[in-house]
Amino acid sequence: MNYFRVDNHKIHQSLSPLGRSTLKLLIVLIAVMIAADVLVYFGLRYANSAGMQSFEEALSVIQGYVNTDTERSIPAWFSGGLWFLSSAVGLVIARANSSKAWVVFAIICAGLSLDEIIGLHEGLGDQAQSLIGNQGGLLNFEWVVIGAALAVLLVAAGYRAVRTLDKELQRIIFISGVVFVSGALVFESISGFAIDNYGLQVFYHSMAWIEEALEMIGVSLLLVTLITESRI
Repeated sequence: MNYFRVDNHKIHQSLSPLGRSTLKLLIVLIAVMIAADVLVYFGLRYANSAGMQSFEEALSVIQGYVNTDTERSIPAWFSGGLWFLSSAVGLVIARANSSKAWVVFAIICAGLSLDEIIGLHEGLGDQAQSLIGNQGGLLNFEWVVIGAALAVLLVAAGYRAVRTLDKELQRIIFISGVVFVSGALVFESISGFAIDNYGLQVFYHSMAWIEEALEMIGVSLLLVTLITESRI
């Protein structure tokens, strides 16, 4: 149960100076990206209701860059970049320790980087729908069913690498995983429920913002933990 106790001071002290400064920077960038998406979304609603067509068109262009809920946007590339850097640092650790387990870990991170950028997981929805049908509600985004199973497999594959870390760094990675999965699966499911019952309204977008923020924070924690272990 101690794994679930979050001591911010202890986490801060467990990270290297570079890890701590990197985490602060990443949190600020995540906050800026979420705030930009929120402001543009409500700006679009206002422009639409006020009949400000030119303003609405300009915001629509901006939304294509700042939308946290689509691929090929700045937030998607940011998330993909975090996973890519995690993969690169994982390879540094693998080389330093001559560890095949860390090579596997790095490959997993590289795959997740690709997924963030081009949305590979979206294709799982069709596979899941053929298996369970269109359930709606919390399973409106059917891919989360297969996603949950894949999460278990990925954790099992990466565990051999993570267990080589000292206990405090293991704990931080565990927390990062809980935060990421909370966004990727839990709030993704709530988003599916929201869009199924209320459409593309504020409730759905609010859940999507929380989902994306949790995912990015989770990967950020992972990256700074790996930076600490690599002693870069």
